[in-house]
Amino acid sequence: MFVITQYVEDLINLAITMKKVFLYINILLLFSINSCSISKEVTGVYYKKGVDFDYILTLNKDSTFKLSHSYFEAKSECKGKWNFISKKEISLKCGAGSLIDQISSGDLSNREFKVAIVSGDKLEIQNVILLRNNKLTQ
Repeated sequence: MFVITQYVEDLINLAITMKKVFLYINILLLFSINSCSISKEVTGVYYKKGVDFDYILTLNKDSTFKLSHSYFEAKSECKGKWNFISKKEISLKCGAGSLIDQISSGDLSNREFKVAIVSGDKLEIQNVILLRNNKLTQ
């Protein structure tokens, strides 16, 4: 009787251990899948059009970007590289470009920007929420 009881206890303990291992594996898979999909979700064209301003931000898969900002009749633009600071934040660094390009584009005085990832279709830059424009992406 003692042998059967010990065998049943061993089976129960093994089942509990297997459940824990299975749970840990699922959690690891969930985090790895989630972190891989962030960069795919963030690339695209984002915009915000107001009464007297508009922003257009294009994030390319090759980590390049273009940011255009119009305010009344003035237009500024910069191109450069972007990268993740964290899962919810992106850094934009404008390239130097030639002096002629800087003057003709209105050259944004700020050469680095932090962009918050609000959701899969929303980014925030300089307290402005930009929405993904799927028509411009295609």
